[in-house]
Amino acid sequence: MTRLLLLTSAGLALLSACAPMASISPVVYQPPGLAEQLRFTQRPVGSPDVLIFGISGRCGPPCQAPQDNWDYLGERGTLATIAKVFEQRGLKTEVHGYAERITADFTSRRSKLPQRGVLDLLSDYQRLIKAYVTGRSNPARIVLVGHSHGAVWAHYLSTLFGQVPIAALIDLDANCAAWNVDHSPELLAAQSAVWGNDPQRSPLLACNSVLVNGKTVRLKDTVWPNVAVNLEVQSKRWPASSGTTPGLYVNYLFELTPNQRLDGSKSGIKTFVSAREDHSGVSYAKSQAIGWVAQQLETLPWLTQQTAMPASP
Repeated sequence: MTRLLLLTSAGLALLSACAPMASISPVVYQPPGLAEQLRFTQRPVGSPDVLIFGISGRCGPPCQAPQDNWDYLGERGTLATIAKVFEQRGLKTEVHGYAERITADFTSRRSKLPQRGVLDLLSDYQRLIKAYVTGRSNPARIVLVGHSHGAVWAHYLSTLFGQVPIAALIDLDANCAAWNVDHSPELLAAQSAVWGNDPQRSPLLACNSVLVNGKTVRLKDTVWPNVAVNLEVQSKRWPASSGTTPGLYVNYLFELTPNQRLDGSKSGIKTFVSAREDHSGVSYAKSQAIGWVAQQLETLPWLTQQTAMPASP
């Protein structure tokens, strides 16, 4: 598990989503060496080639967040659309969708389906990584998908487990509005072995800022070394009809800051600005935004050059 090394003595600053931190020590992702790889074993027969974790965001008024948050990326078919890209290449996928709330199984008034929360995400992530990624000669590929607050959680997950390779990190209009308002009470109530009482691993850090090449950048806009490809979607800036995609004529929330690596580069990062879709619209399966994401995934070198990585007999 990665420990975020924050070079600051202002402990109270960790509780503010707006307070910049002095600096951060990036995790140096080190692929396993040859000697270590010789001890690896293959995945079990029938295990997934691609693990997809989708985290939906904060619901808007009159919905009461975070109590009524729900897994709309799953319900809207967005995660299934992304999974289809890999399935068409003969790969087996396993898809998990989560509601953006720091709890385990719960009920949302916005959905008739049972919801799984962030504590479920953290538990599932560690369990599946241990089973299908760590120590495997044919590890499952990991794809993280997040919308709004969910994209912030996806970035947090990639930093928290910085030695776990991520094939693709997909940001759908990441946003930090009301982050600490929503999560401070739940964080105090939640018991998690992942962060415990360690402020260096607290989810409240996820919307804080760091210095990258002398410039202040939020963690949600930084891409960790263990992420191979980052696909970033930003919603429209100006009033426009959304066409067939659900959405408002005037966009009330949109991401403006392009993502970057911790060294300030754009290596492995692609950004798409949807000119007609609002903050909510980019999360729909048939949106232009998801269409762009699917097109980019189809060009991943490991996907175009191979079929399914065989599991052990």
